[in-house]
Amino acid sequence: MIGSELANDLALAGHSVTLLDVASRPLEACVAEEQSRQLLQAWAGLPIEFFGGVQVATVTKVDQSKTVSMIDEEVGAQRGGHNALKQITTHCGKAWAVNHIVLAAGLQTPSRLARSAGLVWKSGIDVQPGTLSTRIDGIHALGDCVAINGRASRYIEPIGRQVRTLVASILGLPAVPYEETRVPVRVKTSSLPLTA
Repeated sequence: MIGSELANDLALAGHSVTLLDVASRPLEACVAEEQSRQLLQAWAGLPIEFFGGVQVATVTKVDQSKTVSMIDEEVGAQRGGHNALKQITTHCGKAWAVNHIVLAAGLQTPSRLARSAGLVWKSGIDVQPGTLSTRIDGIHALGDCVAINGRASRYIEPIGRQVRTLVASILGLPAVPYEETRVPVRVKTSSLPLTA
């Protein structure tokens, strides 16, 4: 999602963008196939090339004193690769000469601190939905670091509801159990804004 938003913004600012994704289509994890197709159509007039189903194998520094290889020349002619500083090669053997690399790999909360405190980790700090308490008395959690029934909570919208649950639990007020709901996610690709 972040990679698609960044690619869109950079292309609108006049930069040539090559978007690589392990998924076969843009936003595959959060939108229907038709929406991915519509996004690619919206990008048709922009300097964005999407390559799906690829995984980066290596990133190497280009020796500026040597001639650019044939594959680099082919890609370089389209992407300004003759001044490229790096070459990206995928496991399937495709290669691109690039000036800059922006990595948008998504959000994953590190478990080190939670585990060192003795908290149960299941894609996030394991909390009870009724109170957002952990299995250790006096420790509660909310936001990106929590998981309920093994499902991580990764977006902004749930935090307001989680705060109400947490405050009620800590202050001994009537319970306000947190209820997981599917939240709409706005994809901010201005060429074609989407809601997932």
